[in-house]
Order: sequence, then C-alpha cells, then structure tokens
Amino acid sequence: MPFELGHKAYGSWAKGRGVNPNEILVHENDRLGGLSGFFSTRVRVYKA
Repeated sequence: MPFELGHKAYGSWAKGRGVNPNEILVHENDRLGGLSGFFSTRVRVYKA
C-alpha cells in the first residue's frame, strides 16, 4: 500500500473499511535527510 493512503474512516461510506497499515511500522526518521525510515528493522545474515 502506498505511504499514507490507508485510512480508518472518512465519511459514512468508508466506515468499517480498511485500516492504515503504517500504524504498525516503527516511527523513525533518517538522521541525515529527515525522511521516513522504512527500513529500520535490523537483521543478521549468516553464511549457510
């Protein structure tokens, strides 16, 4: 889903349809540019 296009309700026709998936993301901004940090989850990669 595109950033900030989800919603809970904006009028009677939208009531009960959809939620904002961005609510479950960690709110973190890029330290240099100030943009939203979508990739703030850390992972470890091991050689198989």
